[in-house]
Amino acid sequence: MRKTRILVTGKYTDKSTYVLYREDGSIFQTIKEGEPFTIGNQMRKWYPVRVPKKSGKGTILLCQKYRDNGDILEEFPLINNKKGLWALSSGAARNGVFHNYREPKTELGRTLSSMGISFSIIEKLDTIEGIKFELGGELCSHCISPWGYDCITDGNWEDITEPVYAGPDVYNLDHIGCRISTYYSILHNATYAIYYNIDKNTTYIEKIYITPDVNENLVIEMLKKYFNN
Repeated sequence: MRKTRILVTGKYTDKSTYVLYREDGSIFQTIKEGEPFTIGNQMRKWYPVRVPKKSGKGTILLCQKYRDNGDILEEFPLINNKKGLWALSSGAARNGVFHNYREPKTELGRTLSSMGISFSIIEKLDTIEGIKFELGGELCSHCISPWGYDCITDGNWEDITEPVYAGPDVYNLDHIGCRISTYYSILHNATYAIYYNIDKNTTYIEKIYITPDVNENLVIEMLKKYFNN
């Protein structure tokens, strides 16, 4: 799984330079006043400008992104000694570049944070019974741009719709018989469900559902086995 965020701590080395440090102390990125940067494949650049602090004492770097007419589209401050999750992709950046970080209280939360995933995706339910999921898609080895949804769980599935399969008129004859659509299935009797999507060889975990009876060590094992790369 390609990480969408990384846990870093930002510190000023001088009034015009802000350095993001990884958890092991190595430098992830250096941001300097007047030197634009991008996140992932974003088209618009971020421009770090130095502005006075609201307190009136000293200055701070403010990263700004502009519209074509020069108006400010988005902005966020670089705060000294801030620990947070920094976006690695344009998709993640759309929800904010530098998310605040709260220390997780569970080992599952800490595992997700170490993978650059916000533990806010965890949803605790009394039971995981009768929940409908969209699954499948074009995920075979013949797909140029695979896409779809999948779920890792200890529960049982009841399919309620059928997917569409490629017929003889498909552009790639090797694709005949391959699934080319999603379908819906209901999950029963589960203690956890890791729901994720695949988009052009990039995997994103959308939600992790757990119940009070879950073995969190098993969930952690599944995360490390399938997503920690």
